[in-house]
Amino acid sequence: MSEVNEIHVTATIKDIEASIGHAFIGFVISLSLFGVSIAQTAFYGYHFRRDGMFKKSSVVVLKFVSDELDEDTLSN
Repeated sequence: MSEVNEIHVTATIKDIEASIGHAFIGFVISLSLFGVSIAQTAFYGYHFRRDGMFKKSSVVVLKFVSDELDEDTLSN
């Protein structure tokens, strides 16, 4: 009986190890896209200096609110 349980546990660990690579690739892609969105926000703030403080603040707030909404919808 114990051999059957050990084989099942070993197969489960192998499945987990195989899926960790996919999760890591997804994490790297997600982190890269997050970096791009941060760079776009910084680019806007640097190159459009004549825009008012309200507009700049709105862009930054909307950027972070949209990131939070994306995270909340994807996690549920």
